[in-house]
Amino acid sequence: MGWTQAKTLEEISAKLDRIIALLETSLRGELIATAARILKSESKREIFELCDGKRSVQKIGQILNKSVQNVSIQLGELEKAGLVRPRQVGRERFYFKVVEV
Repeated sequence: MGWTQAKTLEEISAKLDRIIALLETSLRGELIATAARILKSESKREIFELCDGKRSVQKIGQILNKSVQNVSIQLGELEKAGLVRPRQVGRERFYFKVVEV
């Protein structure tokens, strides 16, 4: 590979890095906007706050005095929005925040 080819690849790499940084910034902004919209619901916000990766769906339900089914549905909505992710341990699911709001 000659010097001019290496220089061209270096320039292309730098441009790709800038494009990636812009996309990441844009996606982060979209995620924060989505989080703000979804977490307006007090119920979802309470559940979101308890997603520390250490509490099961059942435990979150107990803490908030809500049914497991209700908590599970709302966690599914939070997961679909990209705000939380599950970790399966045996038959239990533990959720953790993907983003801090």
